[in-house]
Amino acid sequence: MPSSPAARPGGAAAEQVSHAIALLSLITSAPGQRLNRQRAMESLGVDEAGLASLRTLIDSLVDEATGVRAVIAEDGTDLVLVGDGGTLRPLRLSFEEGLVLSHVLEASHLDEAARARIRRAVLPLGSDAEDGDAIADGAEYSGSYPKIAEAARIGIRCRLLYRSADDATATWRLIDPCRIDTEQGVAYLIAWDVEADGERRYRLDHALEVSYTADSVVPHPYSHASAAESIRASGSTAVLSFASRELMERTTWAGLEPVDPGRADGRPRATVSYTSDTWLFSQVAAAGGQIEIISPDEVRRRFRTWAQDLFIGPPDA
Repeated sequence: MPSSPAARPGGAAAEQVSHAIALLSLITSAPGQRLNRQRAMESLGVDEAGLASLRTLIDSLVDEATGVRAVIAEDGTDLVLVGDGGTLRPLRLSFEEGLVLSHVLEASHLDEAARARIRRAVLPLGSDAEDGDAIADGAEYSGSYPKIAEAARIGIRCRLLYRSADDATATWRLIDPCRIDTEQGVAYLIAWDVEADGERRYRLDHALEVSYTADSVVPHPYSHASAAESIRASGSTAVLSFASRELMERTTWAGLEPVDPGRADGRPRATVSYTSDTWLFSQVAAAGGQIEIISPDEVRRRFRTWAQDLFIGPPDA
């Protein structure tokens, strides 16, 4: 006689979930969504106790966004699904998930027809599924993205292993995730740093690991500022000189604002707001003399020291 999956040793929880999904599939595909209970037990290989256990598991299903639940009721000898929470529907991704999928599809070796079918099947309704560039902007996502996106959607407090540009090593941050934004090819997690008690923006490509806590997020006074606004509010400012107006216009850093674009010497100037010396110095060094720091003088001195240590090495102690 078949036994209850919950009573079988080893892998019981995973097998229970697998049987519950199979039961939902049987009911939703049956005529009128009515399934004979004896046929259900025979198909799943469970007894009365096992079927009752599966029904209890399914009854606990709830859609976090809408509160819709699923219940398997008995109607004579048939099982009937009540509520939409357990209805098996085609997968439809959120817009943020669609960004990642399109980015992966563009980097794949699938032919365009196959990529188009996948976009039409799972990207958000109303998006431009024929044009991958309209959905995917090339933003970089870490392997932690799925867990972070799920935590933000459901509202789970997390611990994030994160390394900023100025950090020598990664450190753990206790955060309440809010949402994921993409700006100018960079994906940011907007979250509340619980220990610092403040809003923060974390680059997803700098997120190394994420783990869930047993706590839920709590309401916070988010500013909903853009990356540029956030950097201007919390960062430092420097004046830069560019080799040409064309170079300045091609530079798309958040927080960059022209202040003297028509200088007689042909080197337009702009202010840049930034939160990391290492980031600013790396950008200037990578330009190979095409971008120069004009002020403040202290930032110029720090850049010279940084460049000397980078290319020549620090002086002997």
